[in-house]
Amino acid sequence: MKNLDIQRKIVANMTSESWRNIPHVAFSYEPDITEFEKHYLSDKGTVKFNTLLLSIIASALKEAPRMNAHFSYNKWLVTGHLDLKSTIDISMPTILPDGRMMTLNLKDCGSKSPAELQAYIDDIRVRAASSSLDDVMMDTAMKNTFNTFLKGNVHKAVGRMLGRLFHPHCAKLLNGSEKRRYKNLPADRKLTTSDIEQGSITVSNFGSLYKSLRGRPLLLEIVPPQVVAIGIGAIQDTDGRRILPMCIAFDHRALDFGDIVPFIKKMDELLA
Repeated sequence: MKNLDIQRKIVANMTSESWRNIPHVAFSYEPDITEFEKHYLSDKGTVKFNTLLLSIIASALKEAPRMNAHFSYNKWLVTGHLDLKSTIDISMPTILPDGRMMTLNLKDCGSKSPAELQAYIDDIRVRAASSSLDDVMMDTAMKNTFNTFLKGNVHKAVGRMLGRLFHPHCAKLLNGSEKRRYKNLPADRKLTTSDIEQGSITVSNFGSLYKSLRGRPLLLEIVPPQVVAIGIGAIQDTDGRRILPMCIAFDHRALDFGDIVPFIKKMDELLA
């Protein structure tokens, strides 16, 4: 028997809450990127294709601001609030140097050029290599637990603390002089809670993990309080054309498909 490590505990908690509370609607979007890909390959420079896709998604989100939001809902009072975010902060699950998956928060992607976004992502990867991932995840989890308590969810906060007390080996935390040296590292040399806190929307790139993947992402969880999650598959050869399969999942309490259409239209324009 193997206990969950802190990374799996965070994922298990957030995804359980997602499927327990959110009515998901998913749409399969499959743009033809044949000409776009040719243009990229002929003049790609230092910007990776996946980074360029993130940049394009951020640009398209400006046309559909309700997708880039946090949602709160009280089922007892049947009241809710959609908080449109002023910056596009993309939560992006990423394989880190130790082989584990961590969701990074790429801040303000909408204001960065593709080259600036590439430099930003490269810097985060360098900082991740110097980071104690369990320590930063634990700091983030404790911050989230404290905020949960402040919001009045006392039972949930206490439950998390008890879980930490009775299962102390879920994280391999630094201690002693090693911990002091790590704490003294400047923030620009390691990941901080700011780098893995909740973004305004999630984009998962399945295709980046396995470029020969056959199939299409059909559904993925929306992590509250976000209202949209986007999954990107691997490029598919279909009748001589290059198709990029994507899944757009949204919280039907907060959005209707009409709120997604401006995003799709802009994606069609940018990927033509």
